[in-house]
Amino acid sequence: VADSDSKDMELYHCPSDTGFPDNPYVYHVPTDGRDVPCYDFIGNSYRFNYAGVYFPSGAGSRGEITIGPYGHRLSTLENASRQTSLMEPLFYAMTIQATVGPLPDALMLRGWHNQRMTSNVSFLDGSARPTRVQELTEWDRDTLNRMHYGGGRWETFLRRGESWQMDCYPTPAAFVPKFDDSGRPAISYGDAFQNRSGWPFDGAQNNMQPPF
Repeated sequence: VADSDSKDMELYHCPSDTGFPDNPYVYHVPTDGRDVPCYDFIGNSYRFNYAGVYFPSGAGSRGEITIGPYGHRLSTLENASRQTSLMEPLFYAMTIQATVGPLPDALMLRGWHNQRMTSNVSFLDGSARPTRVQELTEWDRDTLNRMHYGGGRWETFLRRGESWQMDCYPTPAAFVPKFDDSGRPAISYGDAFQNRSGWPFDGAQNNMQPPF
């Protein structure tokens, strides 16, 4: 976007954007970012579904395996009408709050359109609609075992509701590299998947092929 195209940036500005409220369940936002429109604070009123499994420190911070739609070919993904693409940022916070259970009304998050636990979400099939988080889908143990579910950070991204999901299971993961100062991948595809098997690793999409 050129400087002369400043008006086009309004595409990323929701008129109802009031930012993140001062709520204990919105813990991933700096204090000075509370009650400030997201567009003013981060330059965008929306966030995308960035569901990933990060490498531990050591290999880490140099690449990640995404178990959401990011990094995937659309043709490889199932349930496109359920898979979240872009969303008002409070939707993500609502999915965190939904893991806690019943809460007092004063703590219950409301979206920018004043609907309890509801925000606007766009999906991979091109549709968009107000989406309520409600109760999260409970994964059965057999499925989790097939997924080689390891707990921990994965819990952030294995969230599904009645009409939406953040993960792309059963589609395998995609590898998204980070780059060194020369613009080359800082870790190889082989290193990323060495000694790893099962979902999300078996059949994962390789985004390491040039051009990057």
